[in-house]
Amino acid sequence: MRRLVLLALAALGVCIPCSSSDAGGLGRHRKGCNGDSVGGCDYASAECGYVTETRTILVPETVTELRPTTVTEYRPEVRTRVVTRYRTVPVTEQVPYTYTVCESQVRTRTETYTELVAVAQPETRTFTVTVPHQEQRTATRRVAQTVPTVEARTVTRDVGHWESRTVCRPAEVASYGPRHGRCGRKHKRGCGEDCCYDGCGAEGGCAPAMVTSVERFWVPNVVTVTENVTVNRVQYVEQPFTYTVTVCRPEARTETVNVTRMVPQQRARQVNYTVSVPRTVTATRTVTSCRSEAYQATESFTVSVPVPVQRQVPGRVCRMVPRTIQVRVPAPAPVVPCESAAPASGPGCCH
Repeated sequence: MRRLVLLALAALGVCIPCSSSDAGGLGRHRKGCNGDSVGGCDYASAECGYVTETRTILVPETVTELRPTTVTEYRPEVRTRVVTRYRTVPVTEQVPYTYTVCESQVRTRTETYTELVAVAQPETRTFTVTVPHQEQRTATRRVAQTVPTVEARTVTRDVGHWESRTVCRPAEVASYGPRHGRCGRKHKRGCGEDCCYDGCGAEGGCAPAMVTSVERFWVPNVVTVTENVTVNRVQYVEQPFTYTVTVCRPEARTETVNVTRMVPQQRARQVNYTVSVPRTVTATRTVTSCRSEAYQATESFTVSVPVPVQRQVPGRVCRMVPRTIQVRVPAPAPVVPCESAAPASGPGCCH
């Protein structure tokens, strides 16, 4: 649709420069009708399509300012007024009244009462007593008795005998030598001076002296035999015996005793008692009452009066401040007269 509008304007003889939106679509056809670049610049490139401009814009900025403001202040003010007040006034007056008093009166009356009188009466009673009796009783008890009993036992005995035998034993060696004079006169050769010869020793050396004696020896003969032996055994025998016991038996008996009982009897007596009798009395008493009385009084009171006051109050204000910035904008297309332009040979020519 845009292309149709451009073609219509070209037919009317109006030359319109291309906008920045045409740089992408028609920029590549921004050459002249003869194919040369217009103004010595190729609008299809990025350098020739944009330029940098300095512009001034308004930027909002918040600042604090003092503004005159009317403020209402309250100031105390003393005023007076007349008010009605009430006070309590005592009033004394005589008031008659009636009251009741109780008076004590003593009176007499006859009373009948019951009195318990002790009366002794004979009475026969039957009672049971326990009487002890001696009884003979027979019982059986176990008695231990020693009874001789003949029992067969196996007995081992030694029935040996004594025998006499001749025994040669060495004699007790005392001190031998010529100095003691107990040895024989002849000395055995090779024994030295302290060795003597005894006819009981061996001839080849210095053997001790031997003594021959007759001794008795027991020759054992162990024999096992069975014998009857009488032993005492304990046996328990049941034996009857008689013993005496004391048995208590109940026995009923009768006796007469005097029993004292309390018998009720009716009697009369004169009794004095006190009663309270009410009596009405009239008297006068002084009564003080309080009454309220109104009176006028002037009082002072304080009120708060509003007063307007001009003050500088700080406040935050938003203002538009000018600021210079650099902006890249599309470069304007050069104005080419339509008469000097070549005939349009494509859709990229601006007419």
